[in-house]
Formats: sequence, structure tokens, C-alpha cells
Amino acid sequence: MQLIWERTKKTIIFVTHNVAEAVVLGTKVVVFSNRPSVVKKEIVIDYRRPRLVEDQNLAKFQQDVMKELRPEVKAGSKNQS
Repeated sequence: MQLIWERTKKTIIFVTHNVAEAVVLGTKVVVFSNRPSVVKKEIVIDYRRPRLVEDQNLAKFQQDVMKELRPEVKAGSKNQS
């Protein structure tokens, strides 16, 4: 995916539930709220490319995304009960 973007410079919208993948591939990660889903936060991934999942410098961005997701996951699990 990174190679395609590097060659084309086209906008790519990629939907994933994998935080590490989102941070590695994304320029911006959009976090949605639980139902009804609305955009909760946009997190800009301002880090050099190419990126590797193993790069520990990406951990801060992953933590930022997880911080926004935790309340949504908790709210979702309450609604499932």
C-alpha cells in the first residue's frame, strides 16, 4: 500500500480496525464514536515514510489512537449486554 501511494500520490481511503496498521499506512487516522457513529477525532500521523510496524517511534501515535478508542469500546460493550 505504501508503495502504491508513493508512486501515484493519490488519495487512498483505507478502513481498518487494526491500530498499528492505521498508523503505519495513514497520514491521518479518523476515529469514530460508537453508535451513532460520528467522527470523534482526527489524528495526524506526522512521521517520515516509509514506515515499519516495528518502528518504536510510532508507538506514541498508536497510543493517541487507543486513548480515543477506549471509551468507545467500553460504551459498545455496555450496549451489547
